[in-house]
Amino acid sequence: MKEQLIKWMPVIALACFAAAVFMIADGYFWPGIVFIGAGTSLSSATAVYKKKKEINDLRKR
Repeated sequence: MKEQLIKWMPVIALACFAAAVFMIADGYFWPGIVFIGAGTSLSSATAVYKKKKEINDLRKR
């Protein structure tokens, strides 16, 4: 289950960024900012997980 979630996190982050753009364009500024924060945190969490996985793979060799 965890691997499936990690696989879809970049897609969810992109959807958050897209939702933020549309919300800000419609005049909902603060909810748009919340979606930008959510997309950023998902992107960084995905990057950290992938980097951690690469380091663990290198240690196993």
